[in-house]
Amino acid sequence: MRTNAQMLALFALLAWLHTGGSCGGGSGGGGSPPVTTVDTPDERCLALPSQFPAGFDFAVGAPGRGLAASFNPGVVVPADVESVPPRAIASGPLVDLRGAIAQDACGGFLDPAFDGLVSVASDLALVTASSCEAVAFVDPGSGALREFSVSTPASAAASAWPFSPAPGASDLRVAIPTRTCVTVPVGTLDSRGAPVVPTRCDPSQPSFFSGFTSGAAVAAGALFVSVSNIGANPGRPDTQFLPGTVLVFDFDASATPPRVSPSATGAVLFTSGFNPTHATAYRSPSGRDFVLVTVSGALGLAPDDPATPEREAGGRAQSNAAIDVIDAAERRLVATIPLGLAAPSFDRLAIDPTGRVALVGSAVARRLYAVDLSPLDTLVSAPGAVPLVLDGSSGPNAVIFDATTPLELPALANGAPAATCPGYVVGADFDATGTKVFASDFCDGTLAIVGVDVSGNPPVPVPAVPERFRVLQTLPITAPLDPASLGLSRAPGAVRVRPGRPGVDYHGPDVLFLASLPEGQLCGVRIDSR
Repeated sequence: MRTNAQMLALFALLAWLHTGGSCGGGSGGGGSPPVTTVDTPDERCLALPSQFPAGFDFAVGAPGRGLAASFNPGVVVPADVESVPPRAIASGPLVDLRGAIAQDACGGFLDPAFDGLVSVASDLALVTASSCEAVAFVDPGSGALREFSVSTPASAAASAWPFSPAPGASDLRVAIPTRTCVTVPVGTLDSRGAPVVPTRCDPSQPSFFSGFTSGAAVAAGALFVSVSNIGANPGRPDTQFLPGTVLVFDFDASATPPRVSPSATGAVLFTSGFNPTHATAYRSPSGRDFVLVTVSGALGLAPDDPATPEREAGGRAQSNAAIDVIDAAERRLVATIPLGLAAPSFDRLAIDPTGRVALVGSAVARRLYAVDLSPLDTLVSAPGAVPLVLDGSSGPNAVIFDATTPLELPALANGAPAATCPGYVVGADFDATGTKVFASDFCDGTLAIVGVDVSGNPPVPVPAVPERFRVLQTLPITAPLDPASLGLSRAPGAVRVRPGRPGVDYHGPDVLFLASLPEGQLCGVRIDSR
């Protein structure tokens, strides 16, 4: 069997985790031997310790520094991204962090599966993990874990946070558990249209334990964590998704020791649709803090055609997607921007430097979707009000490209076979000028360069016309995913563009990206992103 997209690798992982793949707490930690890497077949790339690296971000306040997270072993690798290839740097040997995270976040008996990484301060990065549901605290300089004072509100039910300190108590930990008992009203439906039922989480009412921690963002003194809540049959055509959630934690990284706790005034927000896959902090031009949640919708896999020798590996959208808007100061969902059957990809949103436009890829096609963020600056929503729908129905229209009118990216003539890998735009990022977007396609191994023009105070939403958005170029950056490319660098993922002017503010590569196969790699290329 061959899986040909990161989404499919994700689903395969979920299937393994949900069918007994979780293992004991011997997955690493302070007593683990140093982690070694393998050779890379690409001279532009730094080899990482595993396939399908979990995430990459630039270090805050440290020009020329980046952080990459590997999947298994669970390692965060500080890197010098000014050199080609990027160079691993750390104050000591890298060790597998999963054992220590498991001990602090799930009693030591579930194996954390790293899902993403976000750098939030000069001395702090956050790593999200599923199976052992957690957000871990990492020192960007060393890749080692940091301790926070983790507490639980005294008003919380004793069973609400099974792996957190007892209500009213606190403890020094390297991760905060994100497994909580979620209760929903009678009649709430899952993605298949069936009612959510009582479970051991709460036998008295419809309920479930939160699962598959997918993204994290810090805004307005709070930590917001998206949780996808994937249920039965992960990685199948009929995968079940339970109602999507965003967990809210009081968060003070400047305290001594730093503090984090589930919000006593409302720790669980529900998203407008199923499968929230990321959370992106956004500060509007007037200084309002929001968290933009990528709601990818229920996803399944196309059924395999037994008449073909290879396994079909295309994803398909099962329910509507959206970008949900959380007012970070008020800690509530105030609006949603519908995208239709779009299946947005799972990396953070790309937001242009002016804060006008946000872009995201697609997990099922070579497409980009875009929304206009300018309506958020003047958004008015009374407490307790139903979230506004920003498509012109109950609020201003903020939709630029959606499922019915996407920005299509070209396929390579000799790229990945369409039947087994029909396109997956994993990551996208703006350059420092805001006039170019770089978007990676996992299947063809390409980087699309899209010209964007939001000058001249365009109307809302920014018109979806070639004068404003157009594909300029498509560059091969790895080999395509096909049988002939085994052993070559393949499957590009997250993309980040260096801030500043190439040749002035930095002299190394301007575009960094992760590659997933044959092993995980962090790669740097010079494209001249001016």
